[in-house]
Amino acid sequence: MDSFREQVQHIALADMGFEAKTMHLLSLGLTKADVNNLLYRELNHTAAERNTKRASGITHRIAKKNKAPNRSRQMKCLAIRQPWATLIAAGIKDIECRDKLVPPCKRFLIAASKTRDAKRLDEVLDGQLLDVVNGYIAKGILPPYEQWPTGAIIGYVDIKEVTYGDVASPWGCGVDGIKYVLQNAHMFNKPIYGKNKATPLFYNVDGYDNRHLPASHVVCQNV
Repeated sequence: MDSFREQVQHIALADMGFEAKTMHLLSLGLTKADVNNLLYRELNHTAAERNTKRASGITHRIAKKNKAPNRSRQMKCLAIRQPWATLIAAGIKDIECRDKLVPPCKRFLIAASKTRDAKRLDEVLDGQLLDVVNGYIAKGILPPYEQWPTGAIIGYVDIKEVTYGDVASPWGCGVDGIKYVLQNAHMFNKPIYGKNKATPLFYNVDGYDNRHLPASHVVCQNV
């Protein structure tokens, strides 16, 4: 019996295709249902191991990034579509989810892309989040959505920490991937045009560094 189990396990773990494994296992006398259950269970186990190793690797890299000093004064910029760009620069959206780690930096510029994610806020926001944003617009703290700038750098924000785990913020709850926890958001008094790029990656911006930034203000406090 032990020899039979060893043969089955050897075939299930062998470096061969799914069909080849199926044929070998059927030749040992297993039923089609038993073979499918065995192989799919092994596939799921292998996938789970890969995901665990990936998460562990990302967590290790995140820990190193959180401890890394910010030696460079050159500003990096991230292009984000509206309404998310203004919501971050205004201090309302405090989580940014990404698939990849950014280069080491503690502060980055926020560029509002030329293309919007929605023509109206209620196309991408609902419930309490929509009420909060509409409340700031009604009070005049934020301009009407159609006036939110595009194709310009509109502010900056600091990265408090980077995590692969869960966060309490509604902007990151239930979202997989790398989460940047943001703080100290500032909106520039005047948008900077001509410096934005159409790229999902962080890019350097000439002429601006951590010591030389345009006049800015805090839009929303204690959001």
